[in-house]
Amino acid sequence: QTGCDRCPAGEQPNGTHTGCEQCPAGTFSDGSPVSIYEGDVCKTCQISSAYRDNNAYPNANQTGCDQCPAGEQPNGAHTGCEQCPAGTFS
Repeated sequence: QTGCDRCPAGEQPNGTHTGCEQCPAGTFSDGSPVSIYEGDVCKTCQISSAYRDNNAYPNANQTGCDQCPAGEQPNGAHTGCEQCPAGTFS
């Protein structure tokens, strides 16, 4: 090995660091470099410094975040949106 390859957006290093694998459901990776101090490559939209939005979920390609429309919130798995509970709003 003469260097390291970066995983593309939507992926993270596999467990043996010999290739890349899809980010887990409910997380995303934009393909930007990650410091060893930052921890996981794939993050939720709620903890990502680029998004930090409680009303967002990873897009279909897991390369960024999409906003839930008014009256909806991310589902429990953060894979899409669901109606807000009665008496609440977004």
